[in-house]
Amino acid sequence: MKKIFYIHLGLVLSVTLLFSCKKDHEPQTQLVVLGKISGKIVAANNSSAIKVATVFTNDGGQLYITHSDETGSFLLEAPAGSRHVTIQTGDGSIFRTEIDVVVVENQTTQIINAPVVLNQVATLAYIPGTYDKIEDILVDSMGYTATAITWNLLDTMANFTCYDAIFINCTSISLTPLVSTTTDNNLANYVANGGSLYISDHAVKYLVGQELTPTTPCSVDRVGGFIPDNLLCVRKTGVVGSVINAPITSAPLQAYLNKTTIDEIIYNLNAWEKINTLDSNFWETMVTDLSGNPLLIRTNSFTNPGGGTYPVGSVLNTGYSLICTPVAGGTNVTLSVKSENVAAYIANGAVAGMCDNTTSAGRIYYTTFHNEPNGHIGADIRNILEYVILNL
Repeated sequence: MKKIFYIHLGLVLSVTLLFSCKKDHEPQTQLVVLGKISGKIVAANNSSAIKVATVFTNDGGQLYITHSDETGSFLLEAPAGSRHVTIQTGDGSIFRTEIDVVVVENQTTQIINAPVVLNQVATLAYIPGTYDKIEDILVDSMGYTATAITWNLLDTMANFTCYDAIFINCTSISLTPLVSTTTDNNLANYVANGGSLYISDHAVKYLVGQELTPTTPCSVDRVGGFIPDNLLCVRKTGVVGSVINAPITSAPLQAYLNKTTIDEIIYNLNAWEKINTLDSNFWETMVTDLSGNPLLIRTNSFTNPGGGTYPVGSVLNTGYSLICTPVAGGTNVTLSVKSENVAAYIANGAVAGMCDNTTSAGRIYYTTFHNEPNGHIGADIRNILEYVILNL
């Protein structure tokens, strides 16, 4: 009987040890202790609220993200401890601020007592215009910096590849030099290598070439330009008048303005460049008139096969990479993160590169309406142009 007792005791001990060892090796669920971070984001003028800015941090690649509201205020939930917080607009390559914050368990920590300034981490330029002056908003109103350049600088690639984005204002046709093949090729290479363009009204010739008479059909190609005519056809057929309650067709722009229509768009000059046709696979229409005709469009789908490779933009983005990461609600967002952290983000479901662009090309915005040199501009139009600036 003793033998039997020892055998049974051995089995009991073996089974006990087996289950004990198995438990020790099972993964333990870690309870993440959270706190909150609050703050308010403003432009470089230290007063203008930055709406719908992306605010995020990570814990081993696990993303914690939120957005600022209409007043520029935000509340971000994050794990307790030291956190590196990034604030950005667009894809973060032009405007981005980074701050280290200690998050306290079950408490709300304000980043700093004063508002957080959204920093400019890119170099910007503009070509002065006759009928448009977007620098009034970018520089004078928002407080950011941009260099005034002349048309002829576009004839030499090295003259403008240092700029991450260029604003080309609408000007008198008589003051606009003829677009050359060299300029066309340079702008094509600039955009294909990541440079962005804002083009308004008559400056569209730098996209599609020399103007044609208003009655010339779209089947007749314009001379010059780097955007093919089958992708965009414009003619100087716009007339003086107003568009009331123009539909906003871009969801991000709707979110920024917190509305779905524009109160009023005023066209105070005849012969503005009206969009006749466009390729909707290439262009995103953001604002239309009541008949559905596009008034503001953008693209980041430009490619330039056979074009050269050029370094474009500021050295302040060295050491940073763009990732596309999923967020709550089934949407994706492009973030600018330190290159050393990319692997951790990818391990948590992100992919390298932008969410809506696999070519790394810059954006092109074309608007038929714009700021006026005399400062007469509606609140909606000002907000739209601010959105364009912040999301190039």
